[in-house]
Amino acid sequence: MKIRTKFSLFTGLVVLGTTTAVAALAFLLQKDLIEKNMAEARMNQTSGFAAVCKQALIVDNELSMINYVKLLKDLPGITYVYFADKQSKIRVHSDIRVLYKSLKQWNKIKPDGVSETQHPVVVGSSKGGTAVIGFSEEFQKEILQKALKKTLTQVTMAASAVALVVLLAALIFAYILTRPLKALSDGSEEISKGNFQTEVKVTSHDELGELADRFNSMAKNLAILDELKDEFISSVSHDLRSPMSAINMYTNFMLNDDPDKDKILPQHQEFLRIIQFNAARLGVFVTNILDAAKIKAGRAEYHPQPMDAGATAQTIHKLFDMMARKKQISLQINVPQALPKIMADPERFDHVITNLISNALKYTPANGTITLGAVQRGNRVDVYVQDTGKGIKPDDLAHLFERFRQVEVADQRAKRIQGTGLGLYIVKQTVEGMGGEIFAASEVGKGTCFTVSLPIAPQLTPQNTRY
Repeated sequence: MKIRTKFSLFTGLVVLGTTTAVAALAFLLQKDLIEKNMAEARMNQTSGFAAVCKQALIVDNELSMINYVKLLKDLPGITYVYFADKQSKIRVHSDIRVLYKSLKQWNKIKPDGVSETQHPVVVGSSKGGTAVIGFSEEFQKEILQKALKKTLTQVTMAASAVALVVLLAALIFAYILTRPLKALSDGSEEISKGNFQTEVKVTSHDELGELADRFNSMAKNLAILDELKDEFISSVSHDLRSPMSAINMYTNFMLNDDPDKDKILPQHQEFLRIIQFNAARLGVFVTNILDAAKIKAGRAEYHPQPMDAGATAQTIHKLFDMMARKKQISLQINVPQALPKIMADPERFDHVITNLISNALKYTPANGTITLGAVQRGNRVDVYVQDTGKGIKPDDLAHLFERFRQVEVADQRAKRIQGTGLGLYIVKQTVEGMGGEIFAASEVGKGTCFTVSLPIAPQLTPQNTRY
């Protein structure tokens, strides 16, 4: 999970938790306030009724109390209203059936689900009685629920707005914070691909800015070291080509052109063939390193010309047949005689096929088969190298032609399979440099097939032939 996602999720959880807690606290406080306001409103109504009762006692006129009781009784939420004198006798009541009865009698018949609010009526220095209003608990509950519902809606909207603003600010901050990290991550990926000219542009003057400066300094140092390494390898590889060519030339002369070649013992002839093969193999490694350096520097040159792919196939077959037989592998040629010539650089094409055959020999087990074949497809010729090896996994197949890429390195080391990781990279660059294409198809457990597709050489006609 990326830092930006982690930061956003953490901030979101904190904001959600905080706003929920604040909203819940605000709701509880508002609920308490509403309940207090409702209690004050009930008390104010009762104290108002008590004031009317006091005035009626002073002027000794109960009619004003009766009228006020009727007025209160019509208000929603009020179940009953009465005034009891200091002898606990009901003087005025919203229910005329209990007039002048005692409070004990009234308490026996008064309805349930009512909360009473009482207020003393004081006349002069003595208590003249008690004013009582009975409020419906169900009505009060309904009023409270409506008020709380409205409050909840307001609190939720306010909390949501605050949470949205804070989350938006957090996302913007996360983007600003992780943008330099993303640039550093992209730069690291480019470095891992061998692009040491990468430079990370971070304008901040904080720790991330310092990290970016150090990263750029590291990349420059790696570029210098990489250039020195390429120069060193190129120099050494170039110096190795001459002795390798001499070894190959003299062993070939002793085996094929020396008038006294028949005097060489068969055992010694086998040794010479092994020397010749390993010299050729080492020559492939040296050529790979030199070609990789040229490709990287943009100095690789290609000189396509009409050439016979079948003749190249026969030459390569002679070179690798001995090693194939030694590993108990059948190396077969399947090139039609009537195959048209192709447009390719002969030396480069020979190097491409040599690389592919050498690779196939590495990964094909004993009793396996390697086929070097060719087939015409329209105005192109497909030259293929197919083996019956272990195959390549789909995930590895997608990265097969990358520089310094080797699949299943641990398994290769266990089987003592050596390589530079440059062969297929150079093959792809070379084939494309000659105007061709290369494809790889593989099935795990059944083998791999590399196909090099090159254009057919144009036919010479009187119109395009000069004398």
